[in-house]
Formats: sequence, C-alpha cells, structure tokens
Amino acid sequence: MMRTFLDALGIPNDDGRIDSEAVEVPTQAPARVTAAAATIAATFPADEVATYFLTLLLQDAEVWGGATEWLEMASGAES
Repeated sequence: MMRTFLDALGIPNDDGRIDSEAVEVPTQAPARVTAAAATIAATFPADEVATYFLTLLLQDAEVWGGATEWLEMASGAES
C-alpha cells in the first residue's frame, strides 16, 4: 500500500520506504493526496487506508495534511 501511494504521488521510495537523507518530501497538495488515496482505496481495505493516513498525519501533519480531506470524505464528515 505504501509503495502504491508514494508511486501515485511520484515520490521516490524503496518498496514504500522513503530515504529521508536522499529525498525531501514537499507538502502534498490535498487534491493529489485524494487522487492517490483513491488509487490505494480501490485495492486495499478502507480501514487500512485510514490507519495509514492517520499514521502519516502523526508523522508530519504539514506534509501530509491533505490526507485529512480524504479521511473526512471517507467518514462522511463535512469540512
């Protein structure tokens, strides 16, 4: 799932792992995160995708803040 998501965003990775010494991940646009989320949500269970996004938000809310929009849409909450 991680590799598929990062590949959809065009972020270099090694089977889902980002080499933080070689790759600086810029803040991701919410629309790009939502599109990439749709890619992984079509293959993986929604609860696993949500857990992944919550983990990303805990790691770096600035970079992955766009994940909030997908989480809200998936839960049926309005922003």
